[in-house]
Amino acid sequence: MIIVVPGVTTQSVRAPQPVSLIDVAPTIAALVGLNPPPGWQGHSMLDGTARTVRSFADHGATLLALRTGDKKVLVDEESNSVRVFDLSRDPAEQHDVAARFPELARDGRTDLEGWVARQRRQVRR
Repeated sequence: MIIVVPGVTTQSVRAPQPVSLIDVAPTIAALVGLNPPPGWQGHSMLDGTARTVRSFADHGATLLALRTGDKKVLVDEESNSVRVFDLSRDPAEQHDVAARFPELARDGRTDLEGWVARQRRQVRR
């Protein structure tokens, strides 16, 4: 993603951390000198802070994903399965390493289930 704000951006800045679409609005707010409202879930991409990124895909089966550091946890809600990938060694996500990281698989599932519940509450407001 490239964001250019005439009169504000004078040099290229690369965000080294994983980010999500919910980080776009807080990033734009930071670029123009505004503080995001407390209800916004995202963070400015410009702060460089490492964080957990959550997402979902609905391509027939609902997949939930959590990315933290170089690990990615995928939860398939239909099959009730959890897979873990070490992206530093397996960027194509071909080798499930959940058996090597059972705590991450368990905690990732718990985190994602909580995240989904929070998102559903937000939508119902």
